Amino acid sequence: MGPSTNIPGCKCPIEQIWNGSSCVTCPAGTNASNPGMTSNVQGCKCPLYWVNGTCTNVCPAGYSVSNGTCTICRQNSYSETPNSTSCTECPWVTGEGDPFQTETWGPGNTSINNCYYYTDKLTYITCPPGSSEKNTGAPTNMPGCKCPSGQLWSGSSCVPCPAGYFISNDICTKCRKNSYSGTINSTSCTECPWITDEGDPFQSETWEEGSTSIHDCYYYTDKLTYF
Repeated sequence: MGPSTNIPGCKCPIEQIWNGSSCVTCPAGTNASNPGMTSNVQGCKCPLYWVNGTCTNVCPAGYSVSNGTCTICRQNSYSETPNSTSCTECPWVTGEGDPFQTETWGPGNTSINNCYYYTDKLTYITCPPGSSEKNTGAPTNMPGCKCPSGQLWSGSSCVPCPAGYFISNDICTKCRKNSYSGTINSTSCTECPWITDEGDPFQSETWEEGSTSIHDCYYYTDKLTYF
């Protein structure tokens, strides 16, 4: 049997609740004894979640689950998968003056593609091929979109970490001056050799960062010498 009424011993049917004056039928799938979220009728609960006017066992994309409650993602955020435990904030735009957050038109968004910004034109976030907001590599030219781990943004696409760079903490980083790497996907750069037979030892040098060979290393005694 359902909830008690104001008459001792009298109860409403299980699918109804007592509103103070009469037994009221609960929305489909709800009743007073379910353990889940309350529906739009006070006292009538779902087995799990109440979303968009119906009971569901899955908290959909565009929502997040916290403490047994399925809540719509607020404006300027999104969730891409069902039963997400949090919503992801839309990315921030930097390099256009003061940083600012991209926006959405309303709540309940399901993709980073719903985030937009406006500078000289309205632009929606569309990650370049090979990149994603879930990746951990180098940032691309689109806010929030990154290359896969260890890859470099070439200006138009994500590419393997090239010679002259090395991978550290998933990021492809240019070799500093006076060092080099000769292969793709290097995990370190090699220091230019030291000169030890010309008086006090000194390191040979490169003209710039991102050198790809020992032959970029030079030193100068009586003349300029490359290795």
